[in-house]
Amino acid sequence: MARLITAVEVQAGRFHAVELAVQRRAVRPVRAVRERLPGTGPAAEEVARVLSTTGLSTTETAVVVPGDRLLVRRITVPFRERAKIRKVLPYEIEPLVPFAIHDLELQYRILAQEKGSSEILVWALPRAVLDRAESLFRDAGVRPRLFTVSCVAAAEALLAGAEERPGESFYHLHVGSSHSTLSVYIGGSMVHLQRLSGGEDDLEERIAAAAGMDRAALHARLAEGAALDPAEWREALARGPLPLADALARGMRTYVLSGGAQADVLVVTGASPVLDPLVSVLEQRLQVRTRRGGPAGPAAEPAGLEACTGAALIAAGRGTQGCAFRERKFSLWSRFRESPEARRRAAVLAAVVAGGLLLDSAVGIQVKAHRLDRLEAESRRILRETFPEVTTVVHPLDQMKLKIKDVEKQNEVFEQVFGQKPTALEILNEISRRIPPEISVAVTDLTLDAKSIRFLGWTDSFNAVNRIEQELGKSEMLGRVRVSNAKVDPRNQNRVNFQIRIDYKTP
Repeated sequence: MARLITAVEVQAGRFHAVELAVQRRAVRPVRAVRERLPGTGPAAEEVARVLSTTGLSTTETAVVVPGDRLLVRRITVPFRERAKIRKVLPYEIEPLVPFAIHDLELQYRILAQEKGSSEILVWALPRAVLDRAESLFRDAGVRPRLFTVSCVAAAEALLAGAEERPGESFYHLHVGSSHSTLSVYIGGSMVHLQRLSGGEDDLEERIAAAAGMDRAALHARLAEGAALDPAEWREALARGPLPLADALARGMRTYVLSGGAQADVLVVTGASPVLDPLVSVLEQRLQVRTRRGGPAGPAAEPAGLEACTGAALIAAGRGTQGCAFRERKFSLWSRFRESPEARRRAAVLAAVVAGGLLLDSAVGIQVKAHRLDRLEAESRRILRETFPEVTTVVHPLDQMKLKIKDVEKQNEVFEQVFGQKPTALEILNEISRRIPPEISVAVTDLTLDAKSIRFLGWTDSFNAVNRIEQELGKSEMLGRVRVSNAKVDPRNQNRVNFQIRIDYKTP
Protein backbone atom coordinates (compact mmCIF):
# COMPACT_ATOMS: atom_id res chain seq x y z
CA MET A 1 0.00 0.00 0.00
CA ALA A 2 1.46 3.35 -1.05
CA ARG A 3 2.22 6.03 1.52
CA LEU A 4 0.88 9.51 0.77
CA ILE A 5 3.31 12.27 1.75
CA THR A 6 2.24 15.92 1.49
CA ALA A 7 4.70 18.81 1.65
CA VAL A 8 3.30 22.30 2.29
CA GLU A 9 4.81 25.79 2.12
CA VAL A 10 2.78 28.75 3.39
CA GLN A 11 4.26 32.25 3.23
CA ALA A 12 3.57 35.71 1.83
CA GLY A 13 -0.10 34.93 1.29
CA ARG A 14 0.55 31.83 -0.83
CA PHE A 15 -0.24 28.16 -0.23
CA HIS A 16 1.93 25.66 -2.15
CA ALA A 17 1.71 21.89 -1.74
CA VAL A 18 2.87 18.69 -3.45
CA GLU A 19 1.49 15.23 -2.69
CA LEU A 20 3.62 12.17 -3.49
CA ALA A 21 2.73 8.47 -3.36
CA VAL A 22 5.68 6.36 -2.14
CA GLN A 23 5.73 2.57 -2.41
CA ARG A 24 9.04 0.82 -1.89
CA ARG A 25 11.42 2.44 -4.37
CA ALA A 26 8.75 4.03 -6.56
CA VAL A 27 7.81 7.69 -6.08
CA ARG A 28 4.77 8.94 -7.99
CA PRO A 29 3.34 12.50 -8.04
CA VAL A 30 -0.35 12.60 -7.13
CA ARG A 31 -1.19 16.29 -7.25
CA ALA A 32 0.17 19.81 -6.84
CA VAL A 33 -1.75 22.74 -5.36
CA ARG A 34 -1.02 26.47 -5.65
CA GLU A 35 -3.43 28.97 -4.15
CA ARG A 36 -3.29 32.56 -2.90
CA LEU A 37 -4.57 33.18 0.60
CA PRO A 38 -6.48 36.32 1.57
CA GLY A 39 -4.64 38.84 3.73
CA THR A 40 -0.95 39.41 4.23
CA GLY A 41 -0.18 36.68 6.73
CA PRO A 42 -1.11 32.99 6.90
CA ALA A 43 -4.09 32.08 9.10
CA ALA A 44 -4.76 28.64 10.50
CA GLU A 45 -8.38 28.65 9.33
CA GLU A 46 -7.33 29.44 5.75
CA VAL A 47 -4.76 26.63 5.78
CA ALA A 48 -7.38 24.24 7.14
CA ARG A 49 -9.85 25.37 4.47
CA VAL A 50 -7.42 24.75 1.59
CA LEU A 51 -6.43 21.34 2.97
CA SER A 52 -10.09 20.39 3.30
CA THR A 53 -11.26 21.64 -0.11
CA THR A 54 -8.34 20.12 -2.02
CA GLY A 55 -8.51 16.79 -0.18
CA LEU A 56 -4.75 16.69 0.42
CA SER A 57 -3.62 13.88 2.71
CA THR A 58 -2.39 15.08 6.11
CA THR A 59 -1.33 11.69 7.53
CA GLU A 60 2.31 12.50 6.74
CA THR A 61 2.97 16.20 6.28
CA ALA A 62 6.31 17.93 5.74
CA VAL A 63 6.33 21.70 6.29
CA VAL A 64 8.66 24.09 4.46
CA VAL A 65 9.81 27.22 6.31
CA PRO A 66 11.85 30.16 4.93
CA GLY A 67 15.60 29.60 4.81
CA ASP A 68 16.74 33.20 5.37
CA ARG A 69 17.61 32.52 9.03
CA LEU A 70 19.27 29.16 8.45
CA LEU A 71 22.91 28.97 9.52
CA VAL A 72 25.28 26.44 7.93
CA ARG A 73 28.67 25.50 9.35
CA ARG A 74 31.26 22.83 8.44
CA ILE A 75 33.20 21.42 11.39
CA THR A 76 35.48 18.48 12.16
CA VAL A 77 35.16 16.42 15.35
CA PRO A 78 37.74 13.90 16.61
CA PHE A 79 35.52 10.81 16.59
CA ARG A 80 33.16 8.81 14.36
CA GLU A 81 30.37 7.64 16.67
CA ARG A 82 27.01 9.36 16.09
CA ALA A 83 26.15 9.35 19.79
CA LYS A 84 29.30 11.32 20.59
CA ILE A 85 28.69 13.70 17.68
CA ARG A 86 25.18 14.52 18.92
CA LYS A 87 26.49 15.03 22.45
CA VAL A 88 29.24 17.55 21.64
CA LEU A 89 27.55 19.30 18.69
CA PRO A 90 26.11 22.23 20.72
CA TYR A 91 29.49 22.96 22.30
CA GLU A 92 31.29 22.87 18.93
CA ILE A 93 28.73 25.15 17.24
CA GLU A 94 28.18 27.70 20.01
CA PRO A 95 31.34 29.80 19.28
CA LEU A 96 30.50 29.84 15.53
CA VAL A 97 26.97 31.30 15.60
CA PRO A 98 25.67 34.77 16.60
CA PHE A 99 22.83 33.35 18.71
CA ALA A 100 22.54 31.68 22.10
CA ILE A 101 22.82 27.96 21.53
CA HIS A 102 19.64 27.23 23.54
CA ASP A 103 17.68 29.37 21.04
CA LEU A 104 18.72 27.15 18.11
CA GLU A 105 17.81 23.68 16.91
CA LEU A 106 20.58 21.69 15.21
CA GLN A 107 20.72 19.04 12.52
CA TYR A 108 23.79 17.62 10.84
CA ARG A 109 25.00 15.46 7.97
CA ILE A 110 28.26 13.49 7.92
CA LEU A 111 30.25 14.48 4.82
CA ALA A 112 33.34 12.32 5.29
CA GLN A 113 34.94 10.11 7.92
CA GLU A 114 38.55 9.15 8.41
CA LYS A 115 40.26 7.18 11.13
CA GLY A 116 39.26 8.84 14.37
CA SER A 117 37.55 11.94 12.90
CA SER A 118 34.40 13.09 11.09
CA GLU A 119 33.71 16.09 8.88
CA ILE A 120 30.11 17.19 9.30
CA LEU A 121 27.78 19.82 7.87
CA VAL A 122 25.61 21.44 10.54
CA TRP A 123 22.33 23.31 10.05
CA ALA A 124 21.09 25.64 12.80
CA LEU A 125 17.63 27.22 12.81
CA PRO A 126 16.07 29.48 15.48
CA ARG A 127 13.46 27.70 17.56
CA ALA A 128 11.10 30.65 17.13
CA VAL A 129 10.83 29.95 13.36
CA LEU A 130 9.86 26.34 13.99
CA ASP A 131 7.53 27.24 16.86
CA ARG A 132 5.54 29.64 14.66
CA ALA A 133 5.18 27.11 11.85
CA GLU A 134 4.25 24.30 14.22
CA SER A 135 1.64 26.46 15.94
CA LEU A 136 0.09 27.46 12.58
CA PHE A 137 -0.38 23.88 11.42
CA ARG A 138 -1.42 22.57 14.84
CA ASP A 139 -4.19 25.19 14.90
CA ALA A 140 -5.15 24.02 11.39
CA GLY A 141 -5.54 20.46 12.70
CA VAL A 142 -2.31 19.07 11.22
CA ARG A 143 0.53 17.41 13.08
CA PRO A 144 3.62 17.85 10.85
CA ARG A 145 6.02 14.96 10.56
CA LEU A 146 9.04 17.19 9.95
CA PHE A 147 10.14 20.72 9.09
CA THR A 148 12.74 21.74 6.52
CA VAL A 149 13.85 24.99 4.90
CA SER A 150 12.95 26.15 1.41
CA CYS A 151 16.42 26.59 -0.13
CA VAL A 152 17.74 23.18 1.02
CA ALA A 153 14.51 21.44 0.00
CA ALA A 154 14.63 23.01 -3.47
CA ALA A 155 18.23 21.84 -3.93
CA GLU A 156 17.15 18.41 -2.70
CA ALA A 157 14.62 18.22 -5.54
CA LEU A 158 17.29 19.24 -8.06
CA LEU A 159 19.71 16.56 -6.85
CA ALA A 160 17.11 13.80 -6.50
CA GLY A 161 15.65 14.53 -9.92
CA ALA A 162 19.06 14.26 -11.64
CA GLU A 163 18.81 17.90 -12.64
CA GLU A 164 22.52 18.10 -11.88
CA ARG A 165 24.93 15.41 -12.99
CA PRO A 166 26.46 13.45 -10.08
CA GLY A 167 29.37 15.41 -8.70
CA GLU A 168 28.53 18.60 -10.63
CA SER A 169 29.04 21.90 -8.81
CA PHE A 170 26.42 24.63 -9.06
CA TYR A 171 25.34 27.94 -7.58
CA HIS A 172 21.74 27.84 -6.36
CA LEU A 173 19.61 31.00 -6.18
CA HIS A 174 16.31 30.37 -4.42
CA VAL A 175 14.03 33.42 -4.73
CA GLY A 176 11.61 33.91 -1.85
CA SER A 177 8.94 36.54 -1.39
CA SER A 178 10.98 39.31 0.26
CA HIS A 179 14.49 37.84 0.18
CA SER A 180 16.57 35.31 -1.70
CA THR A 181 19.15 32.71 -0.70
CA LEU A 182 22.45 31.94 -2.43
CA SER A 183 23.88 28.49 -1.73
CA VAL A 184 26.75 26.63 -3.36
CA TYR A 185 26.82 22.86 -3.89
CA ILE A 186 30.12 21.14 -4.62
CA GLY A 187 29.85 17.45 -5.43
CA GLY A 188 26.30 17.30 -4.12
CA SER A 189 27.06 18.88 -0.72
CA MET A 190 26.28 22.41 0.43
CA VAL A 191 29.45 24.39 1.19
CA HIS A 192 28.11 27.95 1.39
CA LEU A 193 24.85 29.70 2.31
CA GLN A 194 24.09 33.43 2.24
CA ARG A 195 20.94 35.56 2.55
CA LEU A 196 20.47 38.13 -0.23
CA SER A 197 18.32 41.23 -0.22
CA GLY A 198 15.60 41.38 -2.84
CA GLY A 199 13.04 38.78 -3.81
CA GLU A 200 10.02 38.21 -5.99
CA ASP A 201 8.18 41.20 -4.48
CA ASP A 202 10.68 43.57 -6.11
CA LEU A 203 10.65 41.60 -9.35
CA GLU A 204 6.86 41.54 -9.60
CA GLU A 205 6.65 45.29 -8.82
CA ARG A 206 8.90 46.03 -11.79
CA ILE A 207 7.01 43.66 -14.12
CA ALA A 208 3.64 45.10 -13.06
CA ALA A 209 4.88 48.64 -13.63
CA ALA A 210 6.14 47.73 -17.09
CA ALA A 211 2.74 46.21 -17.91
CA GLY A 212 0.94 49.31 -16.67
CA MET A 213 -0.81 47.66 -13.71
CA ASP A 214 -0.36 47.05 -10.01
CA ARG A 215 0.67 43.74 -8.42
CA ALA A 216 -2.90 42.79 -7.52
CA ALA A 217 -3.94 43.13 -11.17
CA LEU A 218 -0.86 41.17 -12.25
CA HIS A 219 -1.77 38.33 -9.87
CA ALA A 220 -5.36 38.36 -11.09
CA ARG A 221 -4.26 38.04 -14.72
CA LEU A 222 -1.88 35.20 -13.84
CA ALA A 223 -4.61 33.42 -11.84
CA GLU A 224 -6.88 33.62 -14.89
CA GLY A 225 -4.18 32.00 -17.01
CA ALA A 226 -3.50 35.12 -19.08
CA ALA A 227 0.10 35.17 -20.31
CA LEU A 228 2.18 38.31 -20.55
CA ASP A 229 4.84 38.93 -23.17
CA PRO A 230 8.12 37.30 -21.96
CA ALA A 231 10.17 39.72 -24.04
CA GLU A 232 8.45 42.63 -22.29
CA TRP A 233 9.19 41.03 -18.93
CA ARG A 234 12.89 40.61 -19.77
CA GLU A 235 13.11 44.21 -20.96
CA ALA A 236 11.49 45.45 -17.75
CA LEU A 237 13.95 43.48 -15.58
CA ALA A 238 16.97 44.46 -17.66
CA ARG A 239 16.11 48.18 -17.58
CA GLY A 240 18.01 50.01 -14.85
CA PRO A 241 19.55 48.56 -11.68
CA LEU A 242 18.41 45.18 -10.44
CA PRO A 243 19.09 44.86 -6.67
CA LEU A 244 18.81 41.08 -6.69
CA ALA A 245 21.40 40.75 -9.49
CA ASP A 246 23.80 43.10 -7.69
CA ALA A 247 23.41 41.25 -4.37
CA LEU A 248 23.92 37.91 -6.14
CA ALA A 249 27.09 39.14 -7.87
CA ARG A 250 28.52 40.34 -4.55
CA GLY A 251 27.67 37.07 -2.86
CA MET A 252 29.29 34.92 -5.55
CA ARG A 253 32.37 37.15 -5.58
CA THR A 254 32.68 36.99 -1.78
CA TYR A 255 32.43 33.20 -1.85
CA VAL A 256 35.13 32.81 -4.54
CA LEU A 257 37.49 35.32 -2.88
CA SER A 258 37.21 33.41 0.41
CA GLY A 259 38.75 30.38 -1.30
CA GLY A 260 35.62 28.58 -2.43
CA ALA A 261 35.69 26.25 -5.44
CA GLN A 262 34.21 27.60 -8.67
CA ALA A 263 30.80 26.25 -9.70
CA ASP A 264 29.74 25.44 -13.27
CA VAL A 265 26.21 26.80 -13.49
CA LEU A 266 23.71 29.03 -11.70
CA VAL A 267 20.34 27.36 -11.07
CA VAL A 268 17.37 29.59 -10.19
CA THR A 269 14.39 28.19 -8.24
CA GLY A 270 11.28 29.75 -6.76
CA ALA A 271 7.52 29.93 -7.22
CA SER A 272 7.05 33.24 -9.07
CA PRO A 273 6.47 33.18 -12.86
CA VAL A 274 8.76 36.21 -13.23
CA LEU A 275 11.78 33.94 -12.68
CA ASP A 276 11.66 32.71 -16.29
CA PRO A 277 12.74 36.10 -17.81
CA LEU A 278 15.06 36.66 -14.83
CA VAL A 279 17.25 33.74 -15.93
CA SER A 280 18.37 35.38 -19.18
CA VAL A 281 18.92 38.74 -17.43
CA LEU A 282 21.16 37.14 -14.78
CA GLU A 283 23.11 35.21 -17.40
CA GLN A 284 23.82 38.41 -19.31
CA ARG A 285 24.79 40.45 -16.23
CA LEU A 286 26.82 37.81 -14.37
CA GLN A 287 28.41 36.09 -17.37
CA VAL A 288 27.66 32.64 -15.95
CA ARG A 289 25.58 29.87 -17.50
CA THR A 290 22.14 30.22 -15.93
CA ARG A 291 18.96 28.17 -16.15
CA ARG A 292 15.62 27.71 -14.44
CA GLY A 293 15.62 24.91 -11.86
CA GLY A 294 12.17 23.42 -12.36
CA PRO A 295 10.36 21.24 -12.84
CA ALA A 296 12.50 18.81 -10.87
CA GLY A 297 12.30 15.51 -9.06
CA PRO A 298 9.61 12.83 -9.42
CA ALA A 299 6.85 15.50 -9.45
CA ALA A 300 7.34 16.71 -13.01
CA GLU A 301 4.77 19.53 -12.86
CA PRO A 302 3.89 22.24 -12.25
CA ALA A 303 7.08 24.29 -12.22
CA GLY A 304 7.94 26.39 -9.19
CA LEU A 305 7.24 23.77 -6.53
CA GLU A 306 10.80 22.54 -6.06
CA ALA A 307 10.84 23.30 -2.32
CA CYS A 308 7.67 21.28 -1.66
CA THR A 309 8.90 18.42 -3.87
CA GLY A 310 12.23 18.30 -2.05
CA ALA A 311 10.54 18.35 1.37
CA ALA A 312 8.32 15.42 0.36
CA LEU A 313 11.39 13.50 -0.81
CA ILE A 314 13.12 14.13 2.53
CA ALA A 315 10.04 12.84 4.37
CA ALA A 316 10.02 9.77 2.11
CA GLY A 317 13.61 8.97 3.07
CA ARG A 318 15.06 9.99 -0.31
CA GLY A 319 16.92 13.01 1.09
CA THR A 320 20.65 13.21 0.39
CA GLN A 321 20.92 16.38 2.50
CA GLY A 322 18.73 15.20 5.37
CA CYS A 323 17.95 18.70 6.69
CA ALA A 324 14.91 17.69 8.79
CA PHE A 325 13.97 19.44 12.04
CA ARG A 326 11.63 18.03 14.70
CA GLU A 327 11.24 14.86 12.71
CA ARG A 328 8.52 12.51 13.95
CA LYS A 329 9.24 8.91 13.02
CA PHE A 330 6.82 7.24 10.63
CA SER A 331 4.45 4.87 12.43
CA LEU A 332 2.89 1.88 10.68
CA TRP A 333 0.53 1.46 13.62
CA SER A 334 -0.91 4.96 13.13
CA ARG A 335 -1.68 4.17 9.49
CA PHE A 336 -3.24 0.84 10.45
CA ARG A 337 -5.43 2.52 13.05
CA GLU A 338 -6.62 5.26 10.67
CA SER A 339 -7.18 3.18 7.51
CA PRO A 340 -10.02 0.59 7.22
CA GLU A 341 -8.41 -0.75 4.04
CA ALA A 342 -5.17 -1.36 5.92
CA ARG A 343 -7.07 -3.23 8.64
CA ARG A 344 -8.81 -5.46 6.07
CA ARG A 345 -5.53 -6.30 4.41
CA ALA A 346 -3.97 -7.04 7.80
CA ALA A 347 -6.82 -9.47 8.63
CA VAL A 348 -6.35 -11.33 5.33
CA LEU A 349 -2.60 -11.46 5.90
CA ALA A 350 -3.10 -12.79 9.45
CA ALA A 351 -5.38 -15.57 8.14
CA VAL A 352 -2.83 -16.57 5.51
CA VAL A 353 -0.02 -16.58 8.09
CA ALA A 354 -2.07 -18.72 10.53
CA GLY A 355 -2.86 -21.27 7.80
CA GLY A 356 0.79 -21.37 6.82
CA LEU A 357 1.86 -21.98 10.42
CA LEU A 358 -0.57 -24.90 10.80
CA LEU A 359 0.64 -26.46 7.55
CA ASP A 360 4.24 -25.94 8.56
CA SER A 361 3.60 -27.62 11.91
CA ALA A 362 2.05 -30.71 10.27
CA VAL A 363 4.85 -31.02 7.75
CA GLY A 364 7.44 -30.39 10.47
CA ILE A 365 6.25 -33.38 12.54
CA GLN A 366 6.65 -35.73 9.57
CA VAL A 367 10.09 -34.33 8.74
CA LYS A 368 11.31 -34.66 12.32
CA ALA A 369 10.11 -38.31 12.51
CA HIS A 370 12.03 -39.09 9.33
CA ARG A 371 15.16 -37.40 10.70
CA LEU A 372 14.88 -39.40 13.94
CA ASP A 373 14.84 -42.67 11.99
CA ARG A 374 17.90 -41.56 10.01
CA LEU A 375 19.80 -40.56 13.18
CA GLU A 376 19.07 -43.91 14.84
CA ALA A 377 20.28 -45.78 11.75
CA GLU A 378 23.44 -43.62 11.68
CA SER A 379 24.17 -44.29 15.36
CA ARG A 380 23.86 -48.08 14.75
CA ARG A 381 26.34 -47.82 11.85
CA ILE A 382 28.86 -45.84 13.93
CA LEU A 383 28.65 -48.33 16.82
CA ARG A 384 29.34 -51.32 14.54
CA GLU A 385 32.27 -49.59 12.78
CA THR A 386 33.85 -48.35 16.03
CA PHE A 387 33.36 -51.55 18.03
CA PRO A 388 33.17 -54.47 15.56
CA GLU A 389 32.98 -56.96 18.44
CA VAL A 390 29.44 -55.80 19.19
CA THR A 391 27.12 -58.21 17.38
CA THR A 392 23.74 -57.30 18.81
CA VAL A 393 22.55 -53.66 18.72
CA VAL A 394 19.51 -52.85 20.87
CA HIS A 395 20.11 -49.34 22.23
CA PRO A 396 23.06 -47.97 20.21
CA LEU A 397 23.72 -44.82 22.27
CA ASP A 398 23.69 -46.61 25.64
CA GLN A 399 25.89 -49.40 24.29
CA MET A 400 28.37 -46.86 22.88
CA LYS A 401 28.58 -45.09 26.28
CA LEU A 402 29.43 -48.38 28.01
CA LYS A 403 32.16 -49.23 25.46
CA ILE A 404 33.69 -45.74 25.83
CA LYS A 405 33.79 -46.12 29.62
CA ASP A 406 35.67 -49.44 29.16
CA VAL A 407 38.24 -47.64 26.96
CA GLU A 408 38.64 -44.87 29.57
CA LYS A 409 39.35 -47.44 32.30
CA GLN A 410 42.02 -49.03 30.13
CA ASN A 411 43.61 -45.58 29.62
CA GLU A 412 43.66 -44.94 33.37
CA VAL A 413 45.62 -48.19 33.92
CA PHE A 414 48.05 -47.16 31.14
CA GLU A 415 48.61 -43.72 32.71
CA GLN A 416 49.30 -45.22 36.14
CA VAL A 417 52.05 -47.35 34.64
CA PHE A 418 53.62 -45.02 32.09
CA GLY A 419 52.63 -41.51 33.30
CA GLN A 420 50.43 -38.86 31.63
CA LYS A 421 51.53 -36.15 29.22
CA PRO A 422 50.10 -32.66 29.96
CA THR A 423 47.35 -31.53 27.61
CA ALA A 424 47.69 -28.44 25.41
CA LEU A 425 45.11 -26.64 27.57
CA GLU A 426 47.12 -27.37 30.72
CA ILE A 427 50.29 -26.06 29.08
CA LEU A 428 48.59 -22.83 27.99
CA ASN A 429 47.16 -22.38 31.48
CA GLU A 430 50.64 -22.83 32.97
CA ILE A 431 52.10 -20.19 30.61
CA SER A 432 49.31 -17.73 31.46
CA ARG A 433 49.79 -18.33 35.20
CA ARG A 434 53.56 -17.88 35.00
CA ILE A 435 53.57 -14.53 33.15
CA PRO A 436 53.46 -11.75 35.82
CA PRO A 437 50.16 -9.82 35.72
CA GLU A 438 51.91 -6.43 35.77
CA ILE A 439 53.52 -7.16 32.38
CA SER A 440 51.50 -6.09 29.36
CA VAL A 441 51.89 -8.77 26.69
CA ALA A 442 49.97 -9.70 23.53
CA VAL A 443 50.25 -12.97 21.60
CA THR A 444 49.86 -12.57 17.83
CA ASP A 445 50.64 -16.12 16.63
CA LEU A 446 50.59 -19.52 18.40
CA THR A 447 51.83 -22.90 17.10
CA LEU A 448 51.69 -26.25 18.91
CA ASP A 449 53.15 -29.59 17.79
CA ALA A 450 54.07 -32.88 19.44
CA LYS A 451 57.37 -31.60 20.91
CA SER A 452 57.08 -27.88 21.54
CA ILE A 453 54.95 -24.76 21.60
CA ARG A 454 55.95 -21.54 19.81
CA PHE A 455 54.34 -18.15 19.95
CA LEU A 456 54.97 -14.66 18.60
CA GLY A 457 53.98 -11.60 20.58
CA TRP A 458 54.90 -8.12 21.76
CA THR A 459 55.37 -6.31 25.05
CA ASP A 460 56.52 -2.84 26.08
CA SER A 461 60.25 -3.41 26.90
CA PHE A 462 63.22 -5.79 26.63
CA ASN A 463 63.18 -6.16 30.44
CA ALA A 464 59.66 -7.51 30.20
CA VAL A 465 60.86 -10.10 27.62
CA ASN A 466 63.66 -11.23 29.97
CA ARG A 467 61.22 -11.42 32.89
CA ILE A 468 58.83 -13.60 30.87
CA GLU A 469 61.70 -15.96 29.94
CA GLN A 470 62.83 -16.25 33.58
CA GLU A 471 59.35 -16.94 34.97
CA LEU A 472 58.54 -19.56 32.33
CA GLY A 473 61.85 -21.29 33.02
CA LYS A 474 60.83 -21.86 36.66
CA SER A 475 57.89 -24.09 35.66
CA GLU A 476 58.12 -27.78 36.54
CA MET A 477 55.70 -28.64 33.73
CA LEU A 478 57.62 -26.89 30.94
CA GLY A 479 60.99 -27.80 29.53
CA ARG A 480 63.58 -25.56 27.91
CA VAL A 481 62.48 -21.94 27.20
CA ARG A 482 64.24 -20.02 24.38
CA VAL A 483 63.61 -16.38 23.37
CA SER A 484 64.63 -15.19 19.90
CA ASN A 485 64.08 -12.26 17.52
CA ALA A 486 63.45 -9.72 20.29
CA LYS A 487 63.47 -6.30 18.58
CA VAL A 488 61.67 -2.96 18.52
CA ASP A 489 58.57 -2.87 16.29
CA PRO A 490 59.47 -0.58 13.31
CA ARG A 491 55.84 0.67 13.11
CA ASN A 492 55.47 1.36 16.84
CA GLN A 493 58.56 2.32 18.79
CA ASN A 494 56.79 1.59 22.09
CA ARG A 495 56.54 -2.14 21.33
CA VAL A 496 59.12 -4.94 21.46
CA ASN A 497 58.36 -7.94 19.26
CA PHE A 498 59.66 -11.37 20.34
CA GLN A 499 59.41 -15.12 19.66
CA ILE A 500 59.45 -17.84 22.34
CA ARG A 501 59.88 -21.59 21.89
CA ILE A 502 59.09 -23.93 24.81
CA ASP A 503 59.94 -27.63 24.66
CA TYR A 504 57.65 -30.04 26.51
CA LYS A 505 59.25 -31.68 29.54
CA THR A 506 59.61 -35.41 28.97
CA PRO A 507 59.30 -37.97 31.86
